[in-house]
Amino acid sequence: MTQTSFGPNGLEGIGHLRISSGVSGGATGYVPRTIQWGHAGSGTTQYLTVDVREFGFGNTGGAFFAGGHGWQADRFYSMIEYNNGGGSGSITTVRVNDFITATGMSLSIYAYASYIITLQLSNTHSNGHGWQVYVWGPR
Repeated sequence: MTQTSFGPNGLEGIGHLRISSGVSGGATGYVPRTIQWGHAGSGTTQYLTVDVREFGFGNTGGAFFAGGHGWQADRFYSMIEYNNGGGSGSITTVRVNDFITATGMSLSIYAYASYIITLQLSNTHSNGHGWQVYVWGPR
């Protein structure tokens, strides 16, 4: 396991940051991996390419979350699930489960292959006013 340390400059290194969960049985938890999804600066459609290995997943299946806020009442919160056909093949199925959508902003899957899923967020405001959008998952 690669070391991650906390020092005067914040977290340094790459790897897993383990935390004690404080439950019986000595269970250990992980701090979720978070990716900030930036606004492209213009246009009403934004794209983000996610490598599922960043969350410690393989291409056999998993789930991660996306959510955030745009201009005024634009907001969404979704879970993205994916799987392959079994074995070591590429991702074959991706689903978006919406928990919250408002003011027309919508999340969809633009493309997927091997370990990569490209997310598409449509009907966003044409600039980054109020933009706070994140993708997160385990580790």
